[in-house]
Amino acid sequence: MASPTTEHLAAGKRVLRYLKGTSTLALTNGTATGLIGYSDADYAADTGTRRSTTGYLFNMHGAAISWTSKRQASVSLLTTEAEYVAGAMASRETVWFRRLLSDLTGNEEPVVMRVDNQSALALMGNDVSSKRTKHIDVAFHFVREKVAAKVIDATKVPTGDMVADMLTKTLPIAAFTACREAAGLTELTL
Repeated sequence: MASPTTEHLAAGKRVLRYLKGTSTLALTNGTATGLIGYSDADYAADTGTRRSTTGYLFNMHGAAISWTSKRQASVSLLTTEAEYVAGAMASRETVWFRRLLSDLTGNEEPVVMRVDNQSALALMGNDVSSKRTKHIDVAFHFVREKVAAKVIDATKVPTGDMVADMLTKTLPIAAFTACREAAGLTELTL
């Protein structure tokens, strides 16, 4: 605020254009039932620090109820590691939602968490370390523990169906619109 530049003005105008263009959107429930999580990462997206971006989104009955987009705290050496770290971050939210649903409904079924990286899924389901993965911080193995305990049902989703993509990377308009609609944001009809 002390010394704004033309870049700041341009960014502010972009935000205002976005808000004006999305003023007719509303979060609505769809036909899907239950809680589904989506976890994604954009590997080394920050060109300055080379840190990856984590994005996760949780839908309940077809509408987004929780989401985040956050730069990871450390640099990942592999795409698999970035996706695994994103899964670990999402798994903490998954555990919280499962406890809440258990308290409200008595239902203790595993929460489906969709991941679009096959190697990260394999790492989540396998407690064996290899030379490529032994450096991964213990804190991120939380997701592996929750998959083994059947708290999380980590499943593969095609990259084109990854709703959390809109939280981690720039998408073409058609892909962004598809993600937005899958999160339950639809046009209001008056």
